[in-house]
Amino acid sequence: MVGIDIEQTKRFEKMLKKFDKKTLLRVFSQEELEYCFSKKYPHIHLCGKFCAKEAFFKATNIKTPLNKIQILNNKNGAPHIYIANKIFSADVSISHTDEYAVAVVICKTI
Repeated sequence: MVGIDIEQTKRFEKMLKKFDKKTLLRVFSQEELEYCFSKKYPHIHLCGKFCAKEAFFKATNIKTPLNKIQILNNKNGAPHIYIANKIFSADVSISHTDEYAVAVVICKTI
């Protein structure tokens, strides 16, 4: 199963100006926020992680809160999907420019 999502990064730049951390935690985990805010342009990385979550939903049709799905990077920077602190068997690819972020999720098993 394959899922893909694309979003405008400006949407997330505006979101950072509008929402507080408590609101962001409804969508992202603490670890995701720490990773993204360690970058020069956190909104671009948040957008990419959000795309990966949406692509995951499209690939699996699993319904779970956004903040319970974590898109975390390994030591080499490759993204992986974690649900309930366990890695989910899927390939994840995230790319972004200044204007857009896109993610593809290919599930190995459901």
